[in-house]
Amino acid sequence: MEPRISRRALALFGLTSLAGLSLTGCVQQTMTPPSAANGPAATTAPAATKGASDRLTLAVIPKGTTHEFWQTVKAGAEAAAQEFNCEIRFNGPQKENDISEQIDILKNYGTQGVDGVAVAATDKSSLGPPVQE
Repeated sequence: MEPRISRRALALFGLTSLAGLSLTGCVQQTMTPPSAANGPAATTAPAATKGASDRLTLAVIPKGTTHEFWQTVKAGAEAAAQEFNCEIRFNGPQKENDISEQIDILKNYGTQGVDGVAVAATDKSSLGPPVQE
């Protein structure tokens, strides 16, 4: 008899995986720092914000999609999305060394207007510019 993994454990794994993936990618600060002209507490807010009841759409871009590990990441992300009422879009290259495909997928998600992206960057220096875009 094989051990079963609970949905809660799978969701926790998915969230942990997403957090890990996002930490391995590049991060860009989106808030404008306070300036002397605007006063010490002034910041620039994002142009559009979602309300508490709006559903977030998050893109997950693994290094590859064929290895069992990435399928487990996908299952965890989907379980977490269901638990937290988010939409997960999961897509990555078939081969873990296909940098150009991963960049194309990232750019495609950028044009779709997703709310967030978690990337397991195949090559940090190559994916830096597309993430910044």
